[in-house]
Order: sequence, then C-alpha cells, then structure tokens
Amino acid sequence: MIDCEGRIVHIDFGFVFCTSPGKMNFEKAPFKLTQEYVDLMEGTNSQIFFMFKMNLFKGFLELRKYVD
Repeated sequence: MIDCEGRIVHIDFGFVFCTSPGKMNFEKAPFKLTQEYVDLMEGTNSQIFFMFKMNLFKGFLELRKYVD
C-alpha cells in the first residue's frame, strides 16, 4: 500500500514470497518482483534499484551462513 504522499506503508511479503492463507500456493516462483515494485524504485536503471539488488545480494549472503 502507498500513502497519499507516495510512501510505502505496507508490503505484502506473503505475496512477494509466494505464501498464502491455507497453504494454497498457486505460484511456482519462489520470489516475485512485480513491475509495480520496479516502477516504485524508478526503473531498473535507477540508483534505488541498484541499492535493492545490492541489499538483496547481501541478504542472501547472510542467509548462506544458516543454510543447514
């Protein structure tokens, strides 16, 4: 959800990470990055999108520590 000033006030992480109530998952992709999210980050060539990719990468590197 976005407020009247364009700020993100809620992200449906269940949607992003393909979880749904009642264990009824219809999506096959483990992660979804919709065009709407890309648009909010001002496109794939923006500094914001670059920061998103770097933070996602760093997050996955951290998760590797706990893979077991």
